[in-house]
Amino acid sequence: MVVDLYEPQTLALVVFGGFVALSFVVYLFSAFGIQEKSYEQAVAEQRARLEKEQVQQREGKRQKRKQFFEKKKREREKHDSSPGILRQEVAQAIDPYVEEVEQAPPSPPPVKEEKVKPAKKPKQPKPPKQAPVEEIIFEAKPAPVQETVAPPKETHTTKSKPPKVVEEQVQKREAPVVHAAAPPQASPAKTKTKTRTAAGDGEPPALRGKPLISAVKSAPLKDAEIQQLIEILLNRQGGSASADDWVKANQRSDPVSALKKQLQEKEQALHNEMLLAQAASQKVKELRHELNHQKEHSGSVEAQYKMKLESQAREVEAFHARMQQSHESHTHDTQALQARIKQLQSMLDESKVDVVNQLREENNRLKTEAGHASSQKEQLMGQELARLQTELQKVQSKLTSTEGQLRQGEEVRRTLETQNNQFKQQRSSEQREGEAAMSKRLAEVSEGLRKEEARNQSLAQAMEAAKGETDNFKGQVSELRRLDGDRNTTLQAIQAKLKDSECQCQNLEGKVRTVESQLAEKEQQKSKAVQEVETLRKEKDSLQEMLRTQEKRSEAEGQEAPPTANGDVTQTDSAPKEPSILLKEHNVMLADKTKAIEGLEEQLNSSKTELSTLQAVIEQSKQRNNNLREKNRKLMDVVSAAEKSRAENAGQTSETLKDEIQAAIVKEQSSVKTVLEKLFPSVSLGTSQDNKNWLNKFEEDASKVLSSKSSSNSQVEEYVLKVNTLEAEKEQLSSQCQHYQSVLADTEGMVNKLQQSVESEEERFEGRIHALEAEKEQLTRELQGQGAAVSRGGQEALKRLEKKNKELSDQNEELGRRVESAEERLDSAEARLRDRIGEMEKEKVQLTAQCHHYQVVLRETESILNKLQSSVESEEINWEEKLNQTESNLGQTKNKLSSSEAEVKRVSAELEQAKASLADLQSKVASSESQGEGVSALQKQLAEAKSRSEAAEKEVSSLKEAAAAAPAGGDDGAKEKLAKAEEKAAAQQKELTTLNESLKKEKSLTQDLGKAAAKLQVMLKKTQTALNTEKETVAKLKMQNGAAKEVSKQAEGSTSLTESQVELQLADAANEETKQADGTGV
Repeated sequence: MVVDLYEPQTLALVVFGGFVALSFVVYLFSAFGIQEKSYEQAVAEQRARLEKEQVQQREGKRQKRKQFFEKKKREREKHDSSPGILRQEVAQAIDPYVEEVEQAPPSPPPVKEEKVKPAKKPKQPKPPKQAPVEEIIFEAKPAPVQETVAPPKETHTTKSKPPKVVEEQVQKREAPVVHAAAPPQASPAKTKTKTRTAAGDGEPPALRGKPLISAVKSAPLKDAEIQQLIEILLNRQGGSASADDWVKANQRSDPVSALKKQLQEKEQALHNEMLLAQAASQKVKELRHELNHQKEHSGSVEAQYKMKLESQAREVEAFHARMQQSHESHTHDTQALQARIKQLQSMLDESKVDVVNQLREENNRLKTEAGHASSQKEQLMGQELARLQTELQKVQSKLTSTEGQLRQGEEVRRTLETQNNQFKQQRSSEQREGEAAMSKRLAEVSEGLRKEEARNQSLAQAMEAAKGETDNFKGQVSELRRLDGDRNTTLQAIQAKLKDSECQCQNLEGKVRTVESQLAEKEQQKSKAVQEVETLRKEKDSLQEMLRTQEKRSEAEGQEAPPTANGDVTQTDSAPKEPSILLKEHNVMLADKTKAIEGLEEQLNSSKTELSTLQAVIEQSKQRNNNLREKNRKLMDVVSAAEKSRAENAGQTSETLKDEIQAAIVKEQSSVKTVLEKLFPSVSLGTSQDNKNWLNKFEEDASKVLSSKSSSNSQVEEYVLKVNTLEAEKEQLSSQCQHYQSVLADTEGMVNKLQQSVESEEERFEGRIHALEAEKEQLTRELQGQGAAVSRGGQEALKRLEKKNKELSDQNEELGRRVESAEERLDSAEARLRDRIGEMEKEKVQLTAQCHHYQVVLRETESILNKLQSSVESEEINWEEKLNQTESNLGQTKNKLSSSEAEVKRVSAELEQAKASLADLQSKVASSESQGEGVSALQKQLAEAKSRSEAAEKEVSSLKEAAAAAPAGGDDGAKEKLAKAEEKAAAQQKELTTLNESLKKEKSLTQDLGKAAAKLQVMLKKTQTALNTEKETVAKLKMQNGAAKEVSKQAEGSTSLTESQVELQLADAANEETKQADGTGV
């Protein structure tokens, strides 16, 4: 069979195979070709590199120092310079150094090499012109910086992991050196030389001159000592402060402290290294654990893969056997067709040329039709191929799922088999034990059956006798049930009555509570009234004394002043009359109040007597309603909740009334105080005191003012008396209200007691009813038991039940009588409470009328006092001005607040904008994450599609993922297994593709053969029908004409021609089919 590369199926297979091969090559290249270094390897390489660089730098520094000091010694031997020359050379040497220090900082120091190199630059271009001492001072200046910085570099680079930490420490160490070198940059060289000369003139030249230089030259100094001398000279060169201060500021002179710092740094580095080592060990443990887990996973996957390969190999073998069978059948068919074609060809050779031409034309026509049919066939084949591929994928996915299910089923089957074996063993042991026990039990049962048979015979005789008794008993039971129903109806009626009585009791209790609250208020009012009377008496005595003193004064003034005119006489005469009139009015008011107090006392006594009678009635009702309370506990709970709500409402109304009365009293007191303050503007007292104390103090202050103003004394006294009377009346009213409240509280307490007693009675009654119900249930149970065993004495049970029913009926009648008596008593108590409540309401109306009267009196006093407001207006104007000022200040503050609010709004708007931008960023991040998730989902779907397409590819991809998840340099055995598995999968995939292609070709050939056979059958049928018609016509002609022979010969020739044409057509069709089959194979 030849494969056509231009067919869509073959192209798709070739493209897919190329894609798989490329992906496999890329994976192998990425897995084995590119190996990234680990973090530890990179750090180790960086450390080695840094150590090499540091060693090279140290060697270069040592060589340069040796060359430098050799040059200096040579120059010192040649030249002996004076102090003046030294100063000039100092000025020359400072300038280039300053420039270099200024140029050094701009260079960015990202790596250690770049930091060390600027320190080397000033050493190279040193000409031999400079003086020896000045070169030691200035040319060696960068050297200490390098040496002091270098040791920490070595310690940190050798022991610390990341190089960034080393760079930061080097920068920190170099910072003080740069600051120390900064002052020489800012100041020019001339100023430095002047300061040095000025400092040198004060000291003797022997300390700084040639002896010092020669001593330094001749002294065998070490590197550390030379370094100390350079530092001292540099400190002296700075001139800003003494060397000790500079050393303390920078802390560089003490080598012990430097060593301590280095030791601390090394310890810190060692600690960091230990932490890193611990982290690395932990990471190694985790990686080992992951590697072991991966090995286990790869082993399980390999086992699964082997099982699948074996199953696929079995399927391939079966497929091979099927293909061989189909191929053999196909070869047999082709051989038969070829034999037929040969026969047809031999027949064609014998036929004529004209017939051959006609057949060729028909053959061409058939070829065109066959081409159309082949194109249609290819389309249909492609569709069927796609459908078959989808079905194959579905079947493969189903196979994978069924394999998993089969494995699970096998495991479950094994567990069930083990359990079944255990159960069988247990069952066999139990069967043995049960058989032994059953044998014993059978013997016992056989004996018991014999005994029971004898008993049954006797019982059967007894049952026949008991049937008659049961019939009678059933009739009695029906009568008892009827009586029980009647009793239930009566009990329900009694319960309804009890509910009504309880509602009435609750109403009575509420009324009693209101009465008690009113009584309590009245008692409080009475106590307040008594107190007010006592205060009024005291005030009366004080006023009488004041009047006496005034009368004495007026009499004395009347004796001294001569009688001039009638008007003067009337004044002196009227002065003593007015206080007497006031006293009379005051006495009348006192008498009225005493009468009112007596009336209230009488009312209290009457209310107390009524309460005593009510208590007696309540005690009687307590004794009578004990049984009722026992039954209706549950109902009273609901009613008590409603009553509580009503009581709370009543308490709220009483509290609101109290609050209103108190508010009215407070308003009246405040109005009186304002009036008195207007009358006496000079007297100023605080409003935080009690009313009585305030009045007493006000009276004392007013008496003092009156003593100074005797002319207006009489009017003030009148106003004070009126105010006192009003206050007394108010206090009397408040005392009356308190008295009524106390009375109401007492009544509420009594009602609560009554309610508790009624509840206790209800509880008792309910307990009794429960007991009766329990007895009833017990009786019913006994009746049922007696119905089951009538033969044991049904008549005695019936008698007992009748007695108990009679007792229950008697008890129910007694309960009904008690309930009726309790209802009557409750009705009487409710009527009394209603009467008392009506009386209390009348008293309330009277009190409100009195309050209105007092309010009218107060209004009249206010109208009188309004005349005195003119004096207060000036003060009000002043206050208004002050208020205007405060309002202007408030306006300014409001403006400030508005500006601050605007700023706050602006800031809040900015915050909202920032929040909005942050939300946008978050949404963008979320969208990017969702896109990433979509991409990953698509990738997963693609991987799933690939895995569904072929089970072998799925397993290979899982192994690849396992190998990718494993760390670099992991298990080589797993990699080899993976490679082998991939090779096996590729080989098996190739085999599957070849088998699929051969199967498709065989299917196409069989379909083509079937179509050709169908066409041939159709053509044969047509020719047979034509032959039959021609034979019929020939027979007719023979019958009609006499020349039968000639006609028969012609008919035979035509029939032979038609048969030869049919055979030629069949041969051409077979040739075309074979050619098409060969073309498809190619």
